[in-house]
Amino acid sequence: MRASLRLRIFAISWPLVVLATVWVALRVELWSRVELTRELQEGESVAVQLADSAVADIASEWTDMIGPNGNVRLGDIATRHSAQPTMALVLLDSARSLRASTDSTLSLLAADAQGVTLQRLRTSGGEVFEDRFKVGTQMIRSAGRVIGEVALVPVGADAERGASEDAAGLSGASDGELNPTPLAASRAALRRTLLRAVIAASIVAALASLLVAAPLVGRVRALANGADAVAHGALHTRVDAHGRDELAELARSFNHMAGALEQADQHKRTLITDVAHELRTPLTNIIGSLEAMQDGLRPVDEGALQTLHREASLLATLIEELQELSLAESGQLSLHIDRVDAVAAAREAGHAMQDSAPALRFDLPTAGTALHVRADPRRLAQVLRNLLQNAIAHTPPGGTVSMRVSHNADSTSALSDVQRESCVRIEVSDTGRGIPAEHLPLIWERFHRVDASRDRSRGGMGLGLALVRQLVSGMGGSVHVVSTEGAGSTFAVVLPAAAEA
Repeated sequence: MRASLRLRIFAISWPLVVLATVWVALRVELWSRVELTRELQEGESVAVQLADSAVADIASEWTDMIGPNGNVRLGDIATRHSAQPTMALVLLDSARSLRASTDSTLSLLAADAQGVTLQRLRTSGGEVFEDRFKVGTQMIRSAGRVIGEVALVPVGADAERGASEDAAGLSGASDGELNPTPLAASRAALRRTLLRAVIAASIVAALASLLVAAPLVGRVRALANGADAVAHGALHTRVDAHGRDELAELARSFNHMAGALEQADQHKRTLITDVAHELRTPLTNIIGSLEAMQDGLRPVDEGALQTLHREASLLATLIEELQELSLAESGQLSLHIDRVDAVAAAREAGHAMQDSAPALRFDLPTAGTALHVRADPRRLAQVLRNLLQNAIAHTPPGGTVSMRVSHNADSTSALSDVQRESCVRIEVSDTGRGIPAEHLPLIWERFHRVDASRDRSRGGMGLGLALVRQLVSGMGGSVHVVSTEGAGSTFAVVLPAAAEA
């Protein structure tokens, strides 16, 4: 897998970099060709005019200039009249043949309506190069007719700008091989430079892709190893999650998942232990009573049967609550949502529980004002009875258990989790021992008890509040608690209000 991922990254990144480099190189080469050609054209387009007096002198001395001493006479005129000391004078006859020139290295190649093309052979570094120039000419007239033409051509270093791409120079008379012109040589050097750049960029791209792929593959490998460890039961496994990229986010998600699995596994172990503990006590009582009856140590009378019935009922209640809680947590608990009067439901639950706590004072909602909620009537009654039973169990004799129903707009923000104007709040308060702050986040867990001794005289089996939260959540509401140790607790159930119509 590691090699495959590394090769994929290499196969994607390296060709892209190489193609991009080649494309840039081609564009640079094309641009350079255009620029060099433009410079060539600028070098060839020499349009320097002689003074009119020089043209007149050439016309009057035409015969002498085309004779044996023509170049000398032409040079004299150039010295007297030319404002361009870096220019050579070239003289052509009426047939446009080269007759005389102040630069003996010049020769005529072609002539057209735009001018003439001249050639010069020059030596540089032991090699002979050819320069070409396309220049305009001026007409030489005598007695009203054209007797020839004169032109100016660059000499010295200026001539090197006018190299033609298609011309070839002579390289040493010994072998007669053709040398490239300056333009062709420049383009060849540019191509070699670009080729070296492409090769270097390709090597750098290959190394960079491999170097970039290595840490990525390493992090993926760490995730794969971590997942394999978790799959084999090592739920404590965590991976390095530094950074802010997608792999770091994936690593954090993996760590969160592993933590959740570890917590779920711990909850499962705790649940098994708690269920075993809760089942062991009534079963031990039942088995002990039956064995005592079998041995004749305890008579089979109404009191013994009541004890057995009470313990069996406790087992049945535990099993039923576990089943309901499991269904509620998995979303499979059947709920029949209807329009329910929350005030009437609270008063009915309060009256039902009042007889079981004659030593407490009950403060119930006043009848007559109906506040309707969307809830399952049977499950709402079960929620209220569980909360009342919890309040009664933790309130000493002489204390007060009260219930209050109101629009959620009248509640404090600490007890509101949904839109106030569309909800109804049902409060169950007591003046009991209260709940320590460190236990408040845990009271909704299964089998959790504030009293670690698990004394049922001071609490139930630890499933009531967990079931309350699941039932209220299933009906679209929320449940909250505010408690002060030594002063009492207030549980608030917030449910969606039902339309009055």
